Amino acid sequence: MTIKWSDGDQHFRSRLVQVQNSTKTSSSSTNSTTFSDTGLSRSIAMSNASNAVLVLCNGMCRVDNSGNTGYYEAEGQARILRGSTHLRSQSIGFRNSTAGGKNLFTQFSFGFIDTPGSGTHTYKLQFGGGGSTFKIYVADGTFYHNAGGVTPSCDLTLIEFDT
Repeated sequence: MTIKWSDGDQHFRSRLVQVQNSTKTSSSSTNSTTFSDTGLSRSIAMSNASNAVLVLCNGMCRVDNSGNTGYYEAEGQARILRGSTHLRSQSIGFRNSTAGGKNLFTQFSFGFIDTPGSGTHTYKLQFGGGGSTFKIYVADGTFYHNAGGVTPSCDLTLIEFDT
């Protein structure tokens, strides 16, 4: 693709082919040490086996250790899978200098390029790794609604482009 400017042409080697997007606005939580689905997933049918996919995922989350005030930390992980293949992960959590039930409200974000090949591929967000009294939530509105009109969400966007 070429864009004509007054001071010259700018050439781009890639072209956007398609965009697929999903949004999750209902809360999910887990305290499992193993990973489970959050309910956020999206499929993309590749138009060409040599094309690539820009995977973007972001959202609001909360980690909580209020179930056991003897711990100074709460942590978990969010990860992106294509099918059953783990592609990227991110730790989410906190450590305190004193005990006491605490919550951390934060955002997470993934952005990377994948080359899945031909066919239809499903990407999904999973979370886990908390365990015992630690809990991790995604798209959780426990305290956000007090700010007025805020609806926490998680988004997964897949952008196919030719290479």
